[in-house]
Amino acid sequence: MLQDIGWRDVVALLTSATIMSGIVIAWVKYRLAGDFASKADIADMSRRMEGVEVQMRQSPTHADMAKLSDRLSVVERGVAVGNAELGGLRDGMARIERDLNLLVQHHIKTGT
Repeated sequence: MLQDIGWRDVVALLTSATIMSGIVIAWVKYRLAGDFASKADIADMSRRMEGVEVQMRQSPTHADMAKLSDRLSVVERGVAVGNAELGGLRDGMARIERDLNLLVQHHIKTGT
């Protein structure tokens, strides 16, 4: 049976196989065209990643954050001390105001 196949049949078979493989390759290429990033997309992502890396290098380290936390604690204690001192001054001013009001009341009543 293989002996009955002529060159024309072989050429026709190879031509059909070539056309079919071209169609399959074109279909696969068409289906995969949107699945991969283009060179422009990769270049854009690379540029953006470089920007993120620069920002990461410039961001504070754990040690920097610990120092900042310590300094903030010192400031908080200073503010608490300042608030306590202001409270004491407020109380002192209230006593002075009360005494001054008593003196004013006395002078108004006595007319001196």
